Amino acid sequence: MSKPSILLVDDEQENINLLANILGDPYELHEARDGEQALDLLRRRELDLVLTDQRMPGLTGVEFLERSRRIRPDCVRMLITAYPDVNDAIEAINRGHVRRYIAKPFDAGELKLAVAQELEHAELARTNRRLREELAAMVRELSR
Repeated sequence: MSKPSILLVDDEQENINLLANILGDPYELHEARDGEQALDLLRRRELDLVLTDQRMPGLTGVEFLERSRRIRPDCVRMLITAYPDVNDAIEAINRGHVRRYIAKPFDAGELKLAVAQELEHAELARTNRRLREELAAMVRELSR
């Protein structure tokens, strides 16, 4: 089975390096330095989770996440920021369908746990959707 893939989006390379060091081996990591680069990567690759900063030049994290939903609706979206603002959190949830909002500084163990939980949730949702589709197909077949 392949490793879950995660896209790290931040305009500061040091932050990407920190996240990559924390998350490490269990994942296939990809990085982008801005929202447009990240959207391009999402168009080209199947990714399981996006972890993005909020304050970046060009697209904000919320704007990027909102646009990313149209490209990869099943990809888990998480927002991380050093400037927690309740309005940003509300926008992230409403527009970007963010599952988690993480404030910096964060605890490395808590971040790892949050990412693992979100990926597990996404896998369960995919499995449930597949099982519903299989059940519907069986019901249609039995009805014939």
